Amino acid sequence: MLVKVAVGIILRNDSVFLALRKAGQHQGGMWEFPGGKCEASESAETALVRELEEECGILVKACSFFKVISHDYGDKKVELFFIK
Repeated sequence: MLVKVAVGIILRNDSVFLALRKAGQHQGGMWEFPGGKCEASESAETALVRELEEECGILVKACSFFKVISHDYGDKKVELFFIK
């Protein structure tokens, strides 16, 4: 199963915004860039805007595609769409 995930790269001065995954989640207790799964009809940019508002209360004013990285965790394969 391949999961499409929108990933936000949020920088402010010399700081990077990261989130800690909840213990019960896949890869729980690990640090991650904020974002989430893309719905079937969503672009990665649209999914990121939605996820950042829902999960972090962040309103995105502008964003742009950076790169895609595919990763196989062994139990799950993901395509990570990095957006800055």
